[in-house]
Amino acid sequence: MSLIEDIQAVCERVGVSLYDTETVREFDENVFRIYIVSENGIDVDKCAHVSRLLSPLFDVHPPMQGEYRLEVSSPGIERALKTPEHYRLSIGSKVKLTTKEGEKVRGELIEANEENFVLRIEDQEIVFDYPQIKKARTYFEW
Repeated sequence: MSLIEDIQAVCERVGVSLYDTETVREFDENVFRIYIVSENGIDVDKCAHVSRLLSPLFDVHPPMQGEYRLEVSSPGIERALKTPEHYRLSIGSKVKLTTKEGEKVRGELIEANEENFVLRIEDQEIVFDYPQIKKARTYFEW
């Protein structure tokens, strides 16, 4: 099993799903972030529980070289969309994206499958293939 598959297995044992991981450098410190989601929402206790379960795994199979800080959290209301599963989990959400041609688009995500997704923009439904997208994320109007 890969490290990601091991992380997914730990998450599933406690009733959450792995949404994404990222490695960043902040304030001269390496950070390995794990984002989790659940139909019932994510709270601090759930994040701490997942972190405690993952620590022994990372002692044997570190997720990155050298010293790092582990963070487990929800991806939040405004989250990056990188995989077809991310899009499926976000159906009904408002999405802003940039195409590889540089066009900026905002709309409501109404459908997603393995090949493409559909945004409702005003009174039109527009299909986008994933390879067309440079970056996409959900957004919330406050």
